[in-house]
Amino acid sequence: MHLVDTVAHGWDLARTLGLPYDPDAEAVHAALQMAERIPDEGREKNGSFAHSVAVPDNASELERFLALLGRRVS
Repeated sequence: MHLVDTVAHGWDLARTLGLPYDPDAEAVHAALQMAERIPDEGREKNGSFAHSVAVPDNASELERFLALLGRRVS
């Protein structure tokens, strides 16, 4: 879960500061695999994650990862 937090919050910071974000592809892949295991049900109760959002079929692994955590890339 630390990797999930690191990749997600790295994106948060880069976006807030208007900086590019290009994390290691292997880190994103591993974080995506972990995020896919987080159930969407019950997220409102524990407040750890927002509900997932939809992404296009051609979304990158980073975009899919962020969407699973409720972040809207565009």
